[in-house]
Amino acid sequence: MGLVTTHYYWDRGYTVNESKGTSFTAKNTIGNGGIVSRKVGTAAPLYLMKDVHGDTTAVLQNGATVRTYDYDVFGKQLTNSGTADNPYRYCGEYIDGETGFIYLRNRYYDPGIGRFISEDPGIGRFISEDPAKSGSNWYVYCENNPLKFVDPSGLVAGEKFRTLQELSNDWG
Repeated sequence: MGLVTTHYYWDRGYTVNESKGTSFTAKNTIGNGGIVSRKVGTAAPLYLMKDVHGDTTAVLQNGATVRTYDYDVFGKQLTNSGTADNPYRYCGEYIDGETGFIYLRNRYYDPGIGRFISEDPGIGRFISEDPAKSGSNWYVYCENNPLKFVDPSGLVAGEKFRTLQELSNDWG
């Protein structure tokens, strides 16, 4: 049984290419704060449709819907129908197909329990090293409010919705 290594190539916190062995297997296009399309092999590109929260809710190919998703507020997948190969789902982030965990760059998030699977690696710099004294939960996701906050780094929750001025700064 031979092992094949998958390599991920990153740009601005997103995977732009994937390769297995010496061949590129997928190419992702980044735009509007995340991955907007994905080309796997020689197939027609997949276009990721997202809701206001950034969750991938549908995948289009050749103008037709080929996959749909629905989630609860913490990202647990409620429905998943269709055939398109797309690992970018809740908040537009990569989901590990074997574990169901979502990769948020510094640690993995388990949408089934609404918590990270490891403690916050940087929290000790800001609060007491003793969690019993700090009263903080080192595994909490988005301050337990994923409708208001997102945490693409796995380190700090931030507000999802920005002002028009902040959005306009993105476009110069």
